[in-house]
Amino acid sequence: MSAAPTGNSHARSVIRAPLRTGKPETGCVVLSAGASSRMGRHKALLPMPDGRSFLSQIIFQYRRAGVQCIAVVLHPGIPLESIPIDPVVTVVVNHAASAGRLGSLRLGLAALPGVDHCFVHNIDNPFVDPATIEHLHAVRDRAASITPCHQERGGHPILLGPAAIDLIAERTETDLPLRDVLALLPRHRVEVQDARILANVNTPQDHAHWFGTATADEHA
Repeated sequence: MSAAPTGNSHARSVIRAPLRTGKPETGCVVLSAGASSRMGRHKALLPMPDGRSFLSQIIFQYRRAGVQCIAVVLHPGIPLESIPIDPVVTVVVNHAASAGRLGSLRLGLAALPGVDHCFVHNIDNPFVDPATIEHLHAVRDRAASITPCHQERGGHPILLGPAAIDLIAERTETDLPLRDVLALLPRHRVEVQDARILANVNTPQDHAHWFGTATADEHA
């Protein structure tokens, strides 16, 4: 497994990259470059009830929804052999993850040059439903970004359109909150029935809340 050159080698290294068709597509960037200090274990590797890891589950659900261009931005401490091999997945290791989430997103988007719309999915929410993905995609041209809501509370994933993707690429900040960047452009909110869009599994207690008594430590 060899790394392809990607510009600033101190910031990132692309490990695997799928072939591109050259036509506009919808992609997904999965953000998993945080240190997971509150969890005590990298969230990408946490188990679902069926034994899949959080990361494997997220990739599986996006593929079910028809998304064929996926970039996973990883913390350098995550063993590459633990990442599922998939022909549609590009793996990017962010060696400057502490600089901020926006920087990780920029790296992920740069790894998917053929996409014109892109979902942003956080690793701390493994509950993505293909129906939600399809619902957001159906209204993708309503605004520069589309956010799912449940009972008027915004959740994830967010779908970025061309204007939002271009703006993120142009910004030089790494620690600016994504919501502040997206606030510069028209946004559209979509109400969905799935309350799990609001989930954030960041601690062993969160894991126990969503999956029962098992904690991250018990699966280490």
